[in-house]
Amino acid sequence: MMFELFKGVSNLHISLDSVVKYGTTDIMGIQRYGVPLRDGSSGFGSSGNVPISRDDGKVEYIFHHAEYVTDFVLFKCNEISALNSIQTKSDRLKKEFSQHFS
Repeated sequence: MMFELFKGVSNLHISLDSVVKYGTTDIMGIQRYGVPLRDGSSGFGSSGNVPISRDDGKVEYIFHHAEYVTDFVLFKCNEISALNSIQTKSDRLKKEFSQHFS
């Protein structure tokens, strides 16, 4: 049931299959939740799957780790937006400066 809540279900299946097939950890990266938060916005999570193998090397269990990273994503988006704004202002000032002193 937990897997039905997220849009990244196909990504999860791909990740789990990869862990079983190769016996290596698979990091899924940041994904948007399929269930809106209380304010209607989207949440973000980052997850990974780690194989737990038997003595013969065959994967017996998979440890799935998920972390809520919405605050981090929103911070980075705001940071990028601010940097773009600064770059735009810088470009405008350079243009004005070169026009004034040319």
